[in-house]
Amino acid sequence: MRTKLLAFLLTGILTGTMLAGCGSNAAEETKDDTAETVESKEAAETTEESADSSDTANSGEGKKYAIFIAINSNAFTMSVGDGAVDHGKEIGAEVTVFDGKGDQDTQVKQIETCITQGYDGFVIEPVSSDGAIPVIKQGQEAGIPMVTVIQECADQSLVSSFVGADHYEASVIQMESTLEKLGGKGKIAIINGQMGTTGQIQITEAFNTVLEKYPDVEVVEEQSANWVIDEALKITETWLQKYDDIDAIVGQSDAMALGAMKACQDAGTQMIISGRDAVPDALNAIEAGTMYCSINQGGPEMGAKSIEFVNKLANGETVEESYYTTNTLVTAENVADFK
Repeated sequence: MRTKLLAFLLTGILTGTMLAGCGSNAAEETKDDTAETVESKEAAETTEESADSSDTANSGEGKKYAIFIAINSNAFTMSVGDGAVDHGKEIGAEVTVFDGKGDQDTQVKQIETCITQGYDGFVIEPVSSDGAIPVIKQGQEAGIPMVTVIQECADQSLVSSFVGADHYEASVIQMESTLEKLGGKGKIAIINGQMGTTGQIQITEAFNTVLEKYPDVEVVEEQSANWVIDEALKITETWLQKYDDIDAIVGQSDAMALGAMKACQDAGTQMIISGRDAVPDALNAIEAGTMYCSINQGGPEMGAKSIEFVNKLANGETVEESYYTTNTLVTAENVADFK
C-alpha cells in the first residue's frame, strides 16, 4: 500500500513539474509575442515619423519666398516668374515676383525690404553682377537662403546655387546657326543685352569665339538695347537708315530680335534675324518666316527649379551648385514642337 501511495505522489510531482514547465514556456512565448508586437508598432511609428519628416522637409507651407527679376518686361522673364509662382503653389509657399526694372538701386531696395520683412528665401537675377554683391552679403548675414537665376552674380560663393541656361553654349548655337544660314559671309549687326550683366558678358564672349572662325563675316554695328524690345526697334531703325547692306541682325534675346524684326517690317526690308528664349511671339515669327531662329532655354523650369532649391535650403537640405536647363535650337523645321 505504501508502495502504491509513493508511486502516486511521485507521479503527481512529475506531472506538476511538467505542467509548470509548459506554463513557463507559454508565458515566455506570450511575452516574446508581445515584445515583437511592440517593436513592430514602434518601427511603424518610426517609419511614419520619417515620412512625416520627409514631407515637412519638402514642404513650403507657411514660407515666403521672393524672386527678383532684373527686367520683368518680356515673355521670357515673365515665364521664369510664372514657373516660380506655380511651384510655390505646389509646395504651399507664397512666392512674390519683384521687377527691378533694369535699375540697380531699385533692386537693392527691394531686396533690403524683403530682408526686413523676414522672407524665408531669395531667388535673384542681378541687375548688375557686381552691384548686387553688397545686398547679397546683407542677405547672407541675415541667414537667408539664396540662389541666383538666369544670370549669376560676380561672386557666386555668396549664394548656394545658380539655376539657368548655359549662356555660352546657347549663344554658340545661335551664332553658328545664323552664320551658316548666311552662307558663312556677309555683314551683320548685333544687339546686346544690358552691358555688364553676366548674361551679356558670356553671350558676347561666345559670339566672338564663333565669329573668329568666319573671317568673311563683318560686324558693322553693335549696340545695347538693355533686353528691351522698344530700344531694339529704335536702334534697328537707325541702322536701316545708315546701311543698306546688312544681311543679318543677331539679338541677344528674343525681345530685342522682335524689335529688330518690327523695324525691318516697317521699312519693308527682309533679312536673317535670330534671338534666344523661344518666347511665343518669336515662335510665331519663326513659323511665319519673319524670324530665322531662337534658342529654347526652359524659362518655366528655371523658375520652378530655383524655388525648389531655395525651399530645400530653407529646410536644411543641400542643393547642386549649379543647375543648367537644356538649350535647343528652334527653327521652322521644329517650331511646332515648342508651341
